[in-house]
Amino acid sequence: DSAFYKQLLGQRICLEDVKNRDGQIHKSLIILQEENIDDLDLDLTFSAEREIFGKLEETELIPGGKNIKVTEANKEEYIKLISEYYLNANTTEQFKEIMIAFYEMIPSPWLAFIDDKELELLMCGIQSYDLQDWRRHTIYKKGYDPNSLQIIWFWEAVKKMEPQDKARLIQFTTGTSRIPATGFSDLFGSITRQPFCIEKWGKPSHLPRSHTCFNRIDLPPYNSYEELEAKLLIAIHESSGFHEE
Repeated sequence: DSAFYKQLLGQRICLEDVKNRDGQIHKSLIILQEENIDDLDLDLTFSAEREIFGKLEETELIPGGKNIKVTEANKEEYIKLISEYYLNANTTEQFKEIMIAFYEMIPSPWLAFIDDKELELLMCGIQSYDLQDWRRHTIYKKGYDPNSLQIIWFWEAVKKMEPQDKARLIQFTTGTSRIPATGFSDLFGSITRQPFCIEKWGKPSHLPRSHTCFNRIDLPPYNSYEELEAKLLIAIHESSGFHEE
């Protein structure tokens, strides 16, 4: 998952990375992000607990964290720190050995200019996608259907893409370039099966955006095939997508 590759690269982990490790925790943190925490009466502090050999162990996320209450004003810092905690808490000695071996094979200066998505493609290779299966298990929302002009253009653009760009499109929309061995019918979102989705959104001046928890790409109603193709390629190469409930 994205957190694994970010950890290998020494990059910071974010809330979106929690999705692939634990959908329930991710959903809870999204609720914290969207609600006014001062109204929820959760009594959270900047600390976390986990069970180790049957015993609860408390870890402070910042110095003195167990005595610092999480409020609406500081919740973004809490969400960032607790996300890092959940993703790093189970970092094992085996993973540390993997990192040592990884950097023995690939000198760190070579990795300075790639991100986690590029590293995934380098390490896992580019999967072959069945375009018919992909189309068959795609749903459309907010005014789009299989016969919409923009949808016809979208699939034409995908058909013409190089394999690496197809992989980037899957990454952009779902958070990973890998799909289940059984195909797009078993594509998962943050908690359950979630089909690839294209939703009508925005204006032609906008770039496509993604919601990886829902395997959804928001596609503006572009006025020409050339405009759609160009902006789709810009989005998958220069944008990272984001989660939105």
